Amino acid sequence: MSIGSQVRKYRKLKRWTLRELGERSGLAIGTLSDIEVDRRPGSIKAVTKIAEALGVDVDYLFKKD
Repeated sequence: MSIGSQVRKYRKLKRWTLRELGERSGLAIGTLSDIEVDRRPGSIKAVTKIAEALGVDVDYLFKKD
């Protein structure tokens, strides 16, 4: 699984929209969408913000399920 797939999985588990994740992470919805569909890789800074917003360790976003 890619980082984007993991982000989407955890976001869906929390039943958040991209807007909610954007508000909690401080990232633009377009950026989050691009990361989720693997249009662009997330920077370390962005992935860290996403992990913090989701309440997971950054490591979880790099796991292969």
